[in-house]
Formats: sequence, structure tokens, C-alpha cells
Amino acid sequence: MQNLPHRRYGDAGLQAALPQAASHSQVPSSQIAPVSFKPIDSTETVSSETWINSTHTSSDDALTASFIVRDVQARLSGRVPGPEWSAHGMTSSGWDILRRLLKDSVNHDKLRYDYFPGTQTFVHRMPSHTHDLACNGFAQIVLRELTWICHGAPEKQQFLRNAFLCCRGNGFYGLVIEVAYAQKSKQLEKLAQFYLFDAHLNTQKVVGIAIDYDRSKRVTLHTWQRDNSNAATSGRIQHYSQEVRTETGARVSGPPLQISVFDIAPPSLVPSSLHGVTIPISLEGLCDDIELGEDATTQRERYALEKARRFQTLGGLDCNDCDSSEEGENETNAGTRRVDEDYVLSRAGLESPESGLPNSNL
Repeated sequence: MQNLPHRRYGDAGLQAALPQAASHSQVPSSQIAPVSFKPIDSTETVSSETWINSTHTSSDDALTASFIVRDVQARLSGRVPGPEWSAHGMTSSGWDILRRLLKDSVNHDKLRYDYFPGTQTFVHRMPSHTHDLACNGFAQIVLRELTWICHGAPEKQQFLRNAFLCCRGNGFYGLVIEVAYAQKSKQLEKLAQFYLFDAHLNTQKVVGIAIDYDRSKRVTLHTWQRDNSNAATSGRIQHYSQEVRTETGARVSGPPLQISVFDIAPPSLVPSSLHGVTIPISLEGLCDDIELGEDATTQRERYALEKARRFQTLGGLDCNDCDSSEEGENETNAGTRRVDEDYVLSRAGLESPESGLPNSNL
């Protein structure tokens, strides 16, 4: 989205389980933050006021950027546990410095981050398989159904498999998919408002999948779209929500979510034979993908504990040689383009739509 956050994708897999701690509650004492540095509670990322004060200088930007890079590297290495959504205050001038430092870092291909210019906030994301598989699973269902209903039509190859689902004929028009972190779930409606009315992308519908990470097994499906029933309601949003799984993990049966072909492509690019066609999204299939991600996340946590035990058994010797690549093998399997409130997309070669560069075919 234009005037959006600046996102880099180096995938950590489809994103999960957020502790509720602030971004730097467990920073080692050896990492001393600059005076102007102020961690931001991740629940305030979208709505918080600008944190920069009148005493801020350009030298503070460099110090803060260096500190954030060290913190990001520590989080990637596992030395600093913390939430998957780690937010820091950062000026726009500091963001220019930080972006250069991140691009020069050895782990740049594994990074996923956003910059929100509206609130001057940098966010480092370390999503789990639960989050990523939920988002990818939804996109795959849409793609599979599109392939089926478009079978034999020349237009069937126009649809891109992204978390902003669109067609090649119009990369600004489409459907947004948001899978909510625990902290982020309260912001879903604000994100939907932004996508539908404030972003430069011509978003037709926002689908939100709220997963109650670390607190319960509840999963809720939301959709938002403009109320176009008449001119008086054109600035309003129609909201629909449906419980998919209860707090105890019991699946809730219900009708599939219906996605119109016009939510993804404008009528001018859709063959007349497909006008009025909808894509059913099975709640059972969505739950399957979420639970697959939860199982993968649990396995990774067990692996991390076992790795820590081996490390202690070996007396602190480095035991990474035999499995140094294992962590990264599954870190780049999501293949989705995401758009969040007030950011500018910059994922691995993808630039924001205003750059004029074509979308990648993932």
C-alpha cells in the first residue's frame, strides 16, 4: 500500500504465539539502548502518538538504528526471547539509516519487518508456522477454487497467489488477508478501515483471521467491505464475524465464507461467464491449515528445547554445525505479499505499487 509501512520479507514461515511482554523486556544488559530509544508496547503500534521529542538529534538516529540491528540479530539467533511483534520508535530519518544497516546484515534474507511512518514505528516480526500456514492456506484455497472455476478460460493464469490477492491486469485491485497476532487482533478493524478507505490499493474486501495465541484455542473469521448499498452509506463498513473454533479447540460448523470473483478482479477483467461466481472457503479446511501450523510450531519449540539441552550437556560447546541450515529451510515457504496499516512494502525485491515495478509471480 502507498503511504503504508515499509515491509521486508525474509519469511519465518505462516506467524504464531505472541507473549504479551513489551519489545525489550529481556534485552541483555550488555546491549545498552541509546538515551532517545523508547521501546513501544506492541499493542500500541498502530494507534500510539509519535514518540520523538524536541531534543532528538541525528546522532540519536544512528545509535538507535545500531541498537535495533543488534536486537534483531539477537532475536534471530534465539539469544533474546520475546514477542513475535517487536516494536520500536524510529524517526523517518532514522529509518533510512536502519534500512541500510538491515540490508547489509548477514541475516537480511531471513528478515520480515515493517515501518509505520504515521506513528514512526519500526516492527520486527518473527511469525510462526501457525500464522503463516493460516494465511497461506487461505490463499491456496482461493487459488485452487479459481483454477477450478476458470478451467479452460485464458484468464485463469491472471490471478496471483499473495496475501493481497489480485490479478495481473490490475495489481492495485484486490482482497487483503490479515492473520492477527494476539496484540494485533484489537487493531484488525482499524487495519480494515485503512485498507478500504485510506490506502492507495483499491481493496474490495478485508479478511481477518484472529487466532487467540497463547491464551485459548479460539479462532474467529472476520470480513470487512464497503457498504455500497446507497450514497449515504458509502463511507461505512459492513462487518461480518464467525467463530471457527471455540476456546477449548472444538470446531464450529458453519457455511463456507463466500469470496466473489469481483473481490479479486474488476468486472472488466473477468469473463462474462464468471460474473456472479463466488469462491467457497471451507471452515474445515481453514482449521486444518491452522492446526497444521500449530503442530509445526510445537515441534519447533520441542526441537529448540532439545537443542538447548544438548548445548548444556556439551558444556557450552557450539552444537550448531550439524543443523545450522535446518532452521532456515522452512523459513521461506509462505510466499505471500502482506499489506499492513500505513506501511510501504519492501519484501525481497518487491517494491510498493507506486514504484511502477511489476508484482512478482510467487
